[in-house]
Amino acid sequence: RESGSLEQDADIVMFIHRPDALEKDSPKANIAELIVAKHRNGPTHPGIELVFMNNLARFENAVRSPAGNGKEGGHS
Repeated sequence: RESGSLEQDADIVMFIHRPDALEKDSPKANIAELIVAKHRNGPTHPGIELVFMNNLARFENAVRSPAGNGKEGGHS
């Protein structure tokens, strides 16, 4: 199938963008963006930040603490 047909038939179209995949000195090492380009029954989103765990080949939510200390939940 052509990509236009897939996009037309799909309810949701998402892309993962990892700047560090091509730019080795990227300031966003191991950070990826999940871009919701099409959502038939909901809003699109320009970029949801994810963390790429290279050793596990896995993406996880990028959790930011309210205290800004970089730890989950804001605990020391």
